[in-house]
Amino acid sequence: MSGLKWFVEHPYVGFLLAIAGLMIGALSLVEPRYEDATDGDKCGFTSNVVQHRDHEFQLCAHPSHELTGYQFTETVSGSSGWRGGGYNPTAWCNDVKRAKENSVGQSIVWSNQRPREESKKDLLGKVEYNYHCTITAQWGPIYATVRSPACGPEPFVDRVAQEPNTCPDTTNRVGWKWTWM
Repeated sequence: MSGLKWFVEHPYVGFLLAIAGLMIGALSLVEPRYEDATDGDKCGFTSNVVQHRDHEFQLCAHPSHELTGYQFTETVSGSSGWRGGGYNPTAWCNDVKRAKENSVGQSIVWSNQRPREESKKDLLGKVEYNYHCTITAQWGPIYATVRSPACGPEPFVDRVAQEPNTCPDTTNRVGWKWTWM
C-alpha cells in the first residue's frame, strides 16, 4: 500500500479527521478584537445637567463696601441778608445745610465750610449783620461694586456637562476573538 492510500484508508484516520473537523467547527474565529477608546468624536458624548455657580457671592454695590465717590457734588452758598445781632455765621451755615438737605431729600456729606460775616452800624449805632456761608455738599454715595456676603449668594445655573463615551476603536485591531459555538 502506498503511503497516502494507507493513510486515507486507515480506520482511525477517518475518525480523527471527523473529530478535528468538529473541533475546528466548534472553535471558530468570530470577529476581530479592538482596543477601547474614550473619544467623543468617535464614540459620541453623554450629556449630564449639573448645577454650577462661578462665584460664591453676587456682584453688587453696597453701603458695607468701600465708598468710591458721590453722584452729586455741589458748592452751596447762601447769605442771610442784613439782620440784627444775636446770630452767628456757624448758625447761618446750619440753616443753609438744612435747606439744601430738605430740597435734596437725602443725607448730605458736608465739607469745606467757610462761614463769614459782614457788619454795619447806622447813625444811631444800631449794628446789623449779613452772614455768608459757602460749603461743599456731596450726596448719592457710590460704593465699590464687589462680591461679598452683603450681596447674597450667587444663584446656581444649569450647565450641560458632556463626557466622551468609550467604544471599540475599529482603526486599531489588537487580535481576534475566539469563541466556542
